[in-house]
Amino acid sequence: MTIEWLAPASTLVGTALGWSLTRLSDTFKLKSERHRRGSEYAAQAMDAILLFEREIPYIVYRSGRVDPERQARADEALQTLYRVSYYVPDRLVRQQLKLAHNVLGDPDGVSQWAVHDLGMPRQLGLSMCCEIKEVLGAYLRDEKTSAISQRMRKFDESYDAFIAELANQQEQNEADEREERRKRREARGCDSVQVAENSDEERT
Repeated sequence: MTIEWLAPASTLVGTALGWSLTRLSDTFKLKSERHRRGSEYAAQAMDAILLFEREIPYIVYRSGRVDPERQARADEALQTLYRVSYYVPDRLVRQQLKLAHNVLGDPDGVSQWAVHDLGMPRQLGLSMCCEIKEVLGAYLRDEKTSAISQRMRKFDESYDAFIAELANQQEQNEADEREERRKRREARGCDSVQVAENSDEERT
């Protein structure tokens, strides 16, 4: 009787164990695939940064005519950086990739309104490239980080200041436009009054 009871119980245990091992195997495969794809995207981002870095001396804060081919390559590199920033699994790396894309998209503006001394636009761009290369290199080496560097925080704060200044300028421009429209309406009203007065005078 005991043996008859143990047989189905052992079958159930074996089934549960097999199911658990299958789940563990599937989870491991999923994590491995996720890591592999994340590494591929990070490698694409690294290639894009290296390409952009080579073009910086020819496209950022340069007197004279900008080479359109170099500018096109730099723009393509930034587009790649923007695209892969959504696919890298690590949240902190994604955050810094997006920051790098934003800062490198307008180093002149960020440099002008930076709240920290980040150098002239060209120096700022090269510095950001160095920082994001360190971030990507650590990720590709499986070196876990729990916070962004102090330098990246300065970039982040300076970019926020730049965006705030753009918003202030936009608000001021809109206010100036409203004031200009108001003055035009008042001027038209004064002209109408003057025309009416002249008509009255002519009738008298």
